[in-house]
Amino acid sequence: DGVFSYVNPKFAEIFGYDVDECLNNMHFRQLVHPEDLVKVENQVRRRLSGETKAIRYSFRGIKKNGETIHVEIFGSSISLNNKTIATGTMLDITERKQAEKELKENKNFVDKIINTAPNLVYIFDLLEKRNVYSNDGMNKLLGFSVNDIQKMGEKLFPSLLHSHDVDKVIRHHALLKKSTGDEVFEIDYRMKSSHGEYRVLRSWDTPFKRGDDGIVQQIIGLAVDVTEEIRTEKSLKFEKERAQQYLNVAGVILIALDKDRKV
Repeated sequence: DGVFSYVNPKFAEIFGYDVDECLNNMHFRQLVHPEDLVKVENQVRRRLSGETKAIRYSFRGIKKNGETIHVEIFGSSISLNNKTIATGTMLDITERKQAEKELKENKNFVDKIINTAPNLVYIFDLLEKRNVYSNDGMNKLLGFSVNDIQKMGEKLFPSLLHSHDVDKVIRHHALLKKSTGDEVFEIDYRMKSSHGEYRVLRSWDTPFKRGDDGIVQQIIGLAVDVTEEIRTEKSLKFEKERAQQYLNVAGVILIALDKDRKV
C-alpha cells in the first residue's frame, strides 16, 4: 500500500524519525526528494510487479527537519501473506556524495588551471613513445591542437624532434626509466612548430607511473619555450667574446705604445 510495515531503528535514525513515527502509516513518498520521486516509484513498481527480483539504486531523501541526504538502496521483493512486498537495505551515502562532489570540483579546478596555463603540461608514455595527455600548451607553444596530437600519435614526438637532439632525449628517457625516486630531470631540446621553425623547449620531467617491475612507464612533465632566452644568452656570449677580443687587441697596442714611451 506504499506504507512501511517494518523499519529498523537505524532507518528511522537516518531520516530523523523514531520507529513508531515511521510505522504510523508513513508513505515512502514522504521521505523522497520530489525530483527523485518518479525514479523511486518506478524502482518500487518493478519489484512489486515481479519485473525484477533485485535492484540497486540511489536517490535523495528528505529528513524530518527538511535536510536533503543521499541514500543507496539494495532492494529485493518477497511474497508474504499472498502479497508481494518490497524489501531492502539502505545506506546513508551523504558523506560519500559530498566527497565525490568536492573531488569533481577540485578536478575541474585543476583542469582549468592546467588548460589555461601558458606552458605545456603532458604525460608521456616511454613504452609507446607518445603523449597520452597534453593540455593546450602544445597549441600555444608549437601550434598543434589536441586533435593534431591524437592523429599523429606515436609519430608526433620523433617527427618533430630535431635530429641532433634525438640521442640526448633517448639518454634522458633512459635515466627516467631507471629512476627509483621522484627526481625531476631537466632537458633542453628543439621541436618543430606547425610553421616549420624549430623552438627550444626546456622540460622538467618526473616519474608518473611504474610497472610491477618498478620500471618507469610514464612520465609527467612541464615544458616552456626558452627559444628567445637561448638566443639572448648566445648573443650576450658573442658580444662578451667580441669585447674580450677588442680588449686583448687594445692591451697589446697599449703595451707597444708604452715601450715606445708614447703613452
